[in-house]
Amino acid sequence: MKKKIFVILLFFFLFFILALQTNLFKNIKLIFTNSDIRIVNQYGYCGGESIGYLKYLKKNYKFVSNPEIINFIHTPQVKWAIYNPKNYKKSNYAIILNYPGKTFNKNLVFIRDNYFEIKDAYFLSTITKQILNIKFLNTNQDIKKLNFYKTSDQNSLILIKEFIYNNETRKYPVNLNIDELDLGEHKLIVEFVGEKKIVSSEQIQILLESIIDIENENIIDSHQNCYFIKIQK
Repeated sequence: MKKKIFVILLFFFLFFILALQTNLFKNIKLIFTNSDIRIVNQYGYCGGESIGYLKYLKKNYKFVSNPEIINFIHTPQVKWAIYNPKNYKKSNYAIILNYPGKTFNKNLVFIRDNYFEIKDAYFLSTITKQILNIKFLNTNQDIKKLNFYKTSDQNSLILIKEFIYNNETRKYPVNLNIDELDLGEHKLIVEFVGEKKIVSSEQIQILLESIIDIENENIIDSHQNCYFIKIQK
């Protein structure tokens, strides 16, 4: 009898250890959790992929066409959350996710002395109108010229735009239209030409203008920085 009890207790002990290692209790809880809550927990409501907000809009507005989705955070494709292949009609609506404001900053990434990369440039070209300025955060600099390059298929640098300056400051105006760059999948590199080398310790940002000024749009629904708008004609 004692041996039988011991075997039973050992079985439950081993089962408990296995359950902890495989997250069994957590998985069981997820099974019984509302599917909408699971989606929000995994993909966010208005943040990241924002699938929760997309599902909310689909449920409450009964789309007769597939609205354009503009996500200001680079995530995997999210159209699957609302896309209906039967909706062939062109939409007059758009969904804006993770809107950063009329303008927003992006840090440059050091490559080597005087050369910095604007990371994820192709994605940025889909959410911005233009580069407004380049700003040094920790020092003034005597920059004489800014050269903008894109990489070729052979990874060499192709000069696409240059700007000349004659003052020492922290902020250098650019006002460069993104469409002029014709980036495709190529990298975007900035070269700083001045009195001294620009090294990795420099903190440099570009100021970008969003493709949308939400204050001028016809907002139908919003939650935090996610919006459902009617496109202005």
